[in-house]
Amino acid sequence: MAATAATVENDPVYLMMAADDNFIVDQIVLTDVSATSPVDLDAYDIALVQESFGGGDKILTPAGPLGLAKFDLPVLYNKTYAFKAGRALASGQPGSGAEQQGLSITVDPAQQGNDLFKGLTFADDNTLTLFKAPAMDDGTLGAEKSIKALNYAKEVVLSGENTPIAIPTGVTDAVIFINDLPAGTVVGGETLAERMITVGFNFGAMCADNGTNMTNAAFTIWRNALYMLAGMEVPSDPYDALPQTDGVQKNVVFTMGGNLYVQATEQTNINIYNVMGALVRTVRLEQGLNTIEGLTQGQIYVVKIDSEAIKVVL
Repeated sequence: MAATAATVENDPVYLMMAADDNFIVDQIVLTDVSATSPVDLDAYDIALVQESFGGGDKILTPAGPLGLAKFDLPVLYNKTYAFKAGRALASGQPGSGAEQQGLSITVDPAQQGNDLFKGLTFADDNTLTLFKAPAMDDGTLGAEKSIKALNYAKEVVLSGENTPIAIPTGVTDAVIFINDLPAGTVVGGETLAERMITVGFNFGAMCADNGTNMTNAAFTIWRNALYMLAGMEVPSDPYDALPQTDGVQKNVVFTMGGNLYVQATEQTNINIYNVMGALVRTVRLEQGLNTIEGLTQGQIYVVKIDSEAIKVVL
């Protein structure tokens, strides 16, 4: 991991749950990720498979000890890139992983009462912002390749009516992102023995900025999922991992792929200035994620939103 990112041992979700008096948490950092890895989960009530695994690690294959059909306890599974033949899926099964270069999820109003979102308030466009900024796989922020935050799987064949509970905002082909799959669900030819909740969070983005790159909403979803899998009542309040100085949600500004992006809390205007203080452009923002194209790459800009001024390098 990058020097400014949390280490695997300081996984922010692990630290959150280790501090929860309702859980006794063990972190197992595996060095043997082969199909014959001696990992043993018999002593545990629930498990979490983190995105820090490689999607092609043999431990996740049908023959491996963490194969989808091998779990005999409820599991929170954060490795959407494993949903592919030759990886977690049976041979010949369709499926592949994908990324969405955005920071928010969209949840149909009919699903917003799900306990996964208990304690959370949605924006008017039915979105929740889960990350402050995109990152590289190693947790680096602000680089040209810092484009990762949300992962999902497409083309996977699921039995039953097991559509995603949430999708990355803007995605239309997600089959697995945030799903709650009951025991008996067939996932790409593999039959689950126990309940599985899936999520699609990039581990680098989770650990970026020393583990503070996730929003409170993201932490809350993780916590709620683990409470659900443990069969415990989900807390009614959101998890407060990040200090909020004034209780007001902030706009998020970042660059990616030569474009400027603004995650706006409401409709508003922004002014974009160059380093000489000259106004370059005025843009009307909609609530949610806005893409601003056509600015000169390699330049420094100052983005002014209401009373905020944010300097970015394109």
